[in-house]
Amino acid sequence: MAQSEELVPDKAKRVSHPLDSKTTSDVLRFVLEQYNALSWLTCTPATQDRQSCLPVHLAVLTQMYNAILKML
Repeated sequence: MAQSEELVPDKAKRVSHPLDSKTTSDVLRFVLEQYNALSWLTCTPATQDRQSCLPVHLAVLTQMYNAILKML
């Protein structure tokens, strides 16, 4: 029985994740920080400026959407 008790972590030992927070501001802050971190992947090498404030995968989807609209 001691082995099974060791497999289940105590609630006090768990590290809380920002998305598990009950306050909206904590969750929103975490999401926006992650978006900001990912948006630097759209940086142009020549100017070191971001092409978009969106993460790279959303920026590419926006470019694909605009290209499809031009074809139609």
